[in-house]
Amino acid sequence: METNNKSVVKFDFQHGFANDTIILKVNSKEVFKKDDLSSDLRISLAGSFTIDVLNGQTRLEIIVPTKNLSISKTIMIDSEEGKYIGISIINPETKNPQLKITELNEQPFYL
Repeated sequence: METNNKSVVKFDFQHGFANDTIILKVNSKEVFKKDDLSSDLRISLAGSFTIDVLNGQTRLEIIVPTKNLSISKTIMIDSEEGKYIGISIINPETKNPQLKITELNEQPFYL
């Protein structure tokens, strides 16, 4: 596998966002920041962001300062078809909300 090839990674911000700020870092570099992000309850999607990433191990960091949440995860990217990352807030209305990252090899379907 050549490490200089790139793949497209699409991030879908899914369930649990309500007027939140989200910061996305890839390999410690901030690549996306958005304020007032809210999930559309009809389709469980708050928004999307797409980036080209070098193939190989990639470190993701997702920060939701409005809920005092952050999560880091290292993923392997080596797909010509790209990778889809779902990001949700689980139990957003409780005292213990959590971030969840879901890796998919094909684009999810939203109604």
